[in-house]
Amino acid sequence: MMSEIDPRAFGRLESEVESLKELVRAQTIAMNLMNERLNTMNNTLSEARGGWRTIMLIGGSAASLGGLLSWALTNITIKGPP
Repeated sequence: MMSEIDPRAFGRLESEVESLKELVRAQTIAMNLMNERLNTMNNTLSEARGGWRTIMLIGGSAASLGGLLSWALTNITIKGPP
């Protein structure tokens, strides 16, 4: 035997389904916006990567040269009379 569907309960379910559909639409729009922003940030970081490498190379070279110069000045000096 088939039970009859309550029209009020059915209407309530239809309303809930519509509100859930609207919520999914809003979340889809928000996700697309976040995806666009993430892609923009990724592109910016990719462009900056070369600059950071150059800065690190110059900084590392300067630190190495400074350390070598400091060692040389401390260890290779002309020693006078005691």
